[in-house]
Amino acid sequence: MAFDARNGPELAVPVSSFTIPDSMRAAVAQPGLTKLTLENITMDFAEYRRQLESSSSGARPDFPALAPSIHTLIMKDFLLGYPLGFLPALARQLPNLHNLTLAQQRFTGQSVETAREAEQFVNAINDLVELHLLDVFVPEGFMAALAAEQRRKPEGHALLILQADYTYRELPAPGNGGSSNYDPIQDALRRIPALELPGFITQDLSWLSFSMLPHTPDGILPYWYSATAPFVVALISESTAPKKLKVLKSTIFQFSMEDLRRVLARHPDLVVLRVTLRLEPIEEYLPTLWQVLSLCPGLQDVEIVGFPVPRRTGESSTQDILRAIYPTVEQMQALSQLCPDLNRFHANVLYSTKMGRASWDREPGQGDAEWKGGVDIPNRNA
Repeated sequence: MAFDARNGPELAVPVSSFTIPDSMRAAVAQPGLTKLTLENITMDFAEYRRQLESSSSGARPDFPALAPSIHTLIMKDFLLGYPLGFLPALARQLPNLHNLTLAQQRFTGQSVETAREAEQFVNAINDLVELHLLDVFVPEGFMAALAAEQRRKPEGHALLILQADYTYRELPAPGNGGSSNYDPIQDALRRIPALELPGFITQDLSWLSFSMLPHTPDGILPYWYSATAPFVVALISESTAPKKLKVLKSTIFQFSMEDLRRVLARHPDLVVLRVTLRLEPIEEYLPTLWQVLSLCPGLQDVEIVGFPVPRRTGESSTQDILRAIYPTVEQMQALSQLCPDLNRFHANVLYSTKMGRASWDREPGQGDAEWKGGVDIPNRNA
């Protein structure tokens, strides 16, 4: 693919052996190029590891000149990280970078030295406005250090848009059967640096996503509830609460109804809300939720990912709970009176297809438009 100004100032480059193909070297230096995607296509892991090992022995990447006009960089599928020297060479070519997306990778690589280069690479971007981390796995403490450095940036140079999203995956036990103590749920959650993410929250943020995404129809599990309190404090504290937060997507952390009330009271101008919400108590659940959502009358898009808490014997059946948490069209009309700009309300239980869903939509900008969609509750015994 060659750069063509008629198709917009973007370019996607397949990267093999950590080099840009000769056929594309002129294109990546083309004046006016603003968005560059580097996608690793090395599928042989043995070869991938050999390339990383050769860099540790002193070899340095052959990196071509890049257009200084590039302000958006996307790097995908570098699953084992980068060779030593690759990220510094890349950074020297991108003096005007403002938007960085890292996807599907161990960003810090395989050594202390590559981890140091990864941290320096991000911190050296003086005017980083957007940071998107999609299934980016790093050692414990890396995110905290990165967040601390971002907090030190002066007003006007701080992050405005932050995304750290993870796909929920339960992996089989390592080795030949692994330890009998191996817990795939614990392993899946511990790979996510949830305890370090609140450190990124500053007064400058206007768009924030800490989301857990499903990999299978069985859905997700959010992080342990003990991690929620620091996140809520960061969102509402006078010293860290964003001043103009418009978008909040947080399904990694599970909120109680009171947690959600405190956060929405602090951010009445929210337009988009996506949260994991503990389903307790079920009695008066929707009327209470409607009251809480009314704290943000300008909401346009809401998605509630329900998290069922353990039930006592004799309490409501699963189907009774689903009927209590999925709104009817009449209940949606009542919510419209509180949030007249709302045009989308979706709800589910941990994204599990077995637990049904509610999907209500209407034409944007028409407060009296009819709600379309409905509620799907599986017909099965609890």
